[in-house]
This record gives sequence, C-alpha cells and structure tokens, in this order.
Amino acid sequence: MTFNPLSGVTGSVSIGATAFAFTKWTLEMKCVVVKANNFTGGGYQQVVAGMVSASLTLEADTYDQGNMAFSVGETYDFVLGYTSEVNVTVHVLIESISPTVDYENGQPIKISGQSNGSFDAGIS
Repeated sequence: MTFNPLSGVTGSVSIGATAFAFTKWTLEMKCVVVKANNFTGGGYQQVVAGMVSASLTLEADTYDQGNMAFSVGETYDFVLGYTSEVNVTVHVLIESISPTVDYENGQPIKISGQSNGSFDAGIS
C-alpha cells in the first residue's frame, strides 16, 4: 500500500457541472447501531446495522453573491470532491443557512442539511 495523503486544495463542491466557491465541506456519515442482544451472545453485545444517514455542512469564507442560490427546505444533489477523481454524491435537504455579516471582515456563509435517500457511505 502506497502512502497517498490529500490536501484540502484538491477538494470541491458542485451540483452537476456547476462548481461552488465553498472553502470547507464536512460530511458526517453514520449508521444507527441497533442492539440485538440475546441469550445466544455468550455474554457479549450483539448489534446490527440500522438506518444510514449523513449530515452535510458547507462553509465559505466569503458569500459569492448570485452564485450561491440555495433555499432552506429544498433538496440538492451535492458532489463533494476529495480530488477531481474521488468524490461522494449526496442528495441533501437544506435545513439551515447561516450568513454572518461583519463590518470589518468578509461575509462568511454556512449551510447545513441532511441526506435524503441512498448514497455511498464510505471513503475509498
């Protein structure tokens, strides 16, 4: 196995062919772990995989006016890139948009949402 570290500069956020000027994306993928303990477990916990979901957070150091048209309650197919060849596509319902306007700085934006439907919940 070859060591292949990645830098954040190879990342990306897009919908289809449209790239967005975000500076950070975070995708928390998780599986509900359902306890299935019973008398056959020999005193050890037994579990099964339940529902798989993801929470997405997108952040931009500066709001790109006119080019970041998102609405709360709408769904989007985000393509989140680790590199130009490695990415994950997640259908996300936007639950919050948090702009910050600071007189002495830029106008950062934070968008978060929840997965809606199936996606590849892993990294390669």
